[in-house]
Amino acid sequence: MPLPLRDWLRGGSEEAPTPRSPVPVTAAAPPPDNREAWNTISRAYQERYQLPTDRLIYGGRCPDESQLQLVGDVAGLKVIVLGCGGGQDCVVLANQGAQVIGIDLSDKQIVYGRRLAQREGVQVTLLQGNVESMKSIEDESQDLAVSLHALNYVERVDRAFAEAYRVLKPGSALVFSVHHPFDACLEDEPPYGVTRSYWEAELDWQWEFPEAHVSARMRSWYRPVSEWFSLVTEAGFRVERLLEPPPIEDGSEPWRRLGSTPGKAELVPEKLIMKAVKP
Repeated sequence: MPLPLRDWLRGGSEEAPTPRSPVPVTAAAPPPDNREAWNTISRAYQERYQLPTDRLIYGGRCPDESQLQLVGDVAGLKVIVLGCGGGQDCVVLANQGAQVIGIDLSDKQIVYGRRLAQREGVQVTLLQGNVESMKSIEDESQDLAVSLHALNYVERVDRAFAEAYRVLKPGSALVFSVHHPFDACLEDEPPYGVTRSYWEAELDWQWEFPEAHVSARMRSWYRPVSEWFSLVTEAGFRVERLLEPPPIEDGSEPWRRLGSTPGKAELVPEKLIMKAVKP
């Protein structure tokens, strides 16, 4: 019996445990289509995690922007969000006075984001597209690039960094967070055994949403920390900060369940966070 289910049955909880991810799938299966996968789970994902629109979050158990101060004051800035998902980060930035463009691979996430922005009463531009090629964005037109929880789903992330460098003005920052590659090597439940090589980048897995009767096969890329550093600097950026923050006290918000389980988060970092600047 899976440990989360066993613990739930023993504890008599009123809520079934949240399914953990990733769940590896067989190598013989055809490669996943991330765009279709996100379209499939978009509604279930948004309903389960209920991401906030009042602050930028870097991970489920990570300090947020108010503590890390990586983005700073965005009032009057042109900001591009790479892999904007359901648009929550775009809404946050727009409410702080930024002129925001968000790009995401998933059509359904973009539709959700546009409705969210309308409901929140802010103006943002949300585009379906691939951050590896942002031809509609002019050279040196943006003051800041942000990408939170998204670049693990980008295969040719070197191209995404090159595009971010192209669209940013000199002196502008790229701020991003990704699933920490060490966390991705370990099981979510005790004894947190190693399930894959730290240097094995590509992983296909199944994301289950039984409460909504949907699931989707995803493909993620978990690159070593040194590789993330190299990819950013090779694109031309200067790394200003590289963070692997310890967990903060877990809260009750649904989005806190994104990322590591509480016990695992006490042992290894959940997120790798970087701020880099275009000279």
